[in-house]
Amino acid sequence: MNNSKKAKKSLQRRIDSFNNFFEYVDTINKIVPGAKKLKERTEWELETLEKLPIKLQSSIDNTFVNSLYATTAYVDSNLPTPQVVNVNSLSAMVTADSTTVLSLVMQFDSEEPEIHNWAVVATQSYRALQKRQEVENEVFKKLQRLNNEIAKNFRRSLDEYEKAIALNKITSNIANNFRNILYKVRGELWNIVKKPSEQKIDWVKLSDRISIEGSGAPERIKLKDMENHWKKLHSILSTMDKDKNKYEHTKEEIEDVKTMYLDYLFTILNLVRLV
Repeated sequence: MNNSKKAKKSLQRRIDSFNNFFEYVDTINKIVPGAKKLKERTEWELETLEKLPIKLQSSIDNTFVNSLYATTAYVDSNLPTPQVVNVNSLSAMVTADSTTVLSLVMQFDSEEPEIHNWAVVATQSYRALQKRQEVENEVFKKLQRLNNEIAKNFRRSLDEYEKAIALNKITSNIANNFRNILYKVRGELWNIVKKPSEQKIDWVKLSDRISIEGSGAPERIKLKDMENHWKKLHSILSTMDKDKNKYEHTKEEIEDVKTMYLDYLFTILNLVRLV
């Protein structure tokens, strides 16, 4: 079985787990807020890979497949009964998983019509999913619990983004606004966990001290892994911020970045303990 088929098999198994869980929930008239959104994300992943152009199927590597399998195993082990479901944990893990698939789409995108059309459809449908699930509002509410001033700055960054899209004048300022929020959120989390005697904090200490689960747990490991997501997103935003106010980016470029920006914030804020 090639990696493409393995990936799709893992996602189908995860969807089956959600279906079985919802059947049980419906039977006892219990509701688990947010869980159905995670099934929808998994369905988007499966649909995207189902439509993966044949010439790209051999490009899927073991790391990608193993990441999907790990999330599926996590879902399987965390959906035994509604009473013990931690929707924050599930939201973070599944969102990180769908971000991995989205990154694959963006990585494979090319000028070749078949591949480009597949990538456009996948990214547009993912943005629609983010909007349906009100990810912006979920991030805003989490940021209010972390630091209300950062939450206000986050809202302003999105307001300026919307204005730029409407005027079709997308400058480097948008990327700079997004990057500043990345710094502020990381800085606030580091300030929470830093001891008075410490000069600096790294992601290992951060994940050890503020993860919603203890040492060795998948959530703690995923929080540590978010360092790579931070660096990747920061690099993209820094590149876009060069020649500030001189170079205009395309609508597609900034929409892709905003999508990744929201997913990063949503994931990390669901992985940490907030007051």
